[in-house]
Amino acid sequence: MSDNTPKNIQINLTIGERQYPMTISADEEEMVRLAGNLIRKKFVEYKNLYSRSEAIDHLAIVAFDFCMETLQNKSDDTDYLNASSELSELDELLTVYLHQLK
Repeated sequence: MSDNTPKNIQINLTIGERQYPMTISADEEEMVRLAGNLIRKKFVEYKNLYSRSEAIDHLAIVAFDFCMETLQNKSDDTDYLNASSELSELDELLTVYLHQLK
């Protein structure tokens, strides 16, 4: 019998100035490493901007930045859904109106 369960792997992820050992699904490795790289890049960016601050301050700003991006993306999704709904309603009204003209 073949087992289709994803295999777990051990990785070390560097966040800030520390390494964190993690056990993750092999299927998640690419996404986890990408997330780690994004955090690392933002950490370095804020470390260069605010060189007098401590690492925990840089990580707090990184967390805040990602939170703002997430909220903005949710807002964009909501705006898109609202516009799509309004366009559908407008399409229905125009269809009814054009049928009345015939």
